[in-house]
Amino acid sequence: MKGLMWPMHKLQEFVKSQNDGEDVFMEKTRPMMEQIIKWTFMSVQDEMESCHTTKNSFEMFGFDFMVDDDYNPWLIEVNLSPDVSYSTDITKRLVQAMGEDIIKVVVDWRNEKNFKKQINTGHFNLIHKGK
Repeated sequence: MKGLMWPMHKLQEFVKSQNDGEDVFMEKTRPMMEQIIKWTFMSVQDEMESCHTTKNSFEMFGFDFMVDDDYNPWLIEVNLSPDVSYSTDITKRLVQAMGEDIIKVVVDWRNEKNFKKQINTGHFNLIHKGK
């Protein structure tokens, strides 16, 4: 199983199968991954704020994780310009979905009249709201 790239649902199914149906991934691994992402951005927040001068723009970051035998996530790297090529069937599906979901977040969610409604953001989840 080393070195495999799986879509999220396949990883989740595998983890459940190894833990008598318990969803360890959603209960343990995913929250830890989200916390690592928050800590990463918090550690460079001042630098990012001083470098970011373009109004009404966004940046995409790619976080690469490995998961150990105890389902602990380990941050491998953060990509400032993640590869969005269709290098595998999995990345093709991910990149296509990401493109659609970016439009949902940037256009629909930012629309002020929709702000208080539950907007479909696809696979994007708000994990932290700062200043």
